[in-house]
Amino acid sequence: MESSLPFVLQLRCICEIIFDIMLSAYIAGLMAHHNEEHEGSNRRRSLELAEQALTAFREAEDRREAGEIELADATVDQALFVLQER
Repeated sequence: MESSLPFVLQLRCICEIIFDIMLSAYIAGLMAHHNEEHEGSNRRRSLELAEQALTAFREAEDRREAGEIELADATVDQALFVLQER
């Protein structure tokens, strides 16, 4: 029986790309909504938090590729926390 590891690794990359696109679209939607209605610090704060989370998720991927798995996991945990603050 062959290992499913290569498939899982390829699937992970695809899932990360899809998640990145979805988070970027979410940020774009927040920006459009914020620009449409210039009021509400909650919208501005949501946008800032989403952008911070996207940056952190991308940083985690860079760390994972560099072999810094524990740091990557910690960065993902921080990014998820930031995203949940919204």
